[in-house]
Amino acid sequence: MALSKWDSGDAVEDSTREAQVIRNAVTMGQSKGLGEASLTSFFRAQIEGNKLVQYSLLSDWRLAGKAPEHQKVNLSTEIRPELDRIQSALMSDLIQSADARSLPGCSTAMAAAIHKFTTKQSPAQFPHNQLWMRSPSTVPWQQHALTSVRQSERCRLQ
Repeated sequence: MALSKWDSGDAVEDSTREAQVIRNAVTMGQSKGLGEASLTSFFRAQIEGNKLVQYSLLSDWRLAGKAPEHQKVNLSTEIRPELDRIQSALMSDLIQSADARSLPGCSTAMAAAIHKFTTKQSPAQFPHNQLWMRSPSTVPWQQHALTSVRQSERCRLQ
């Protein structure tokens, strides 16, 4: 996403798209029995955390005077369809973890798993670690800690 924004010069903030993503998530989640407030909070945190990572990367690239070598990708035809797929996977995780997330101590267990995972990461991972802290979910670098949490059945995703 950040590379696409670098290439296009588009702003990180896209409130229209963000509202659309949240509306779609709420509609999909409510049809599966999830609550509007928790869905809105969850997906807003996803968006805000990902914007934090984008801002950090763009800042680093501006300081360096260039972005990493990459092939240009199209936000509309390549990235957004993948984000829609990830949204469906997140929704599935939220549905499957509903009972576990309601257990006492869930937030504490999740915070401990995230802390354990992020303290093993290099300082270069700081933006991604901030995403972890803001919005624990199933973005690719979070699979290890989430697998541990899921296996323990100690809490649900938040």
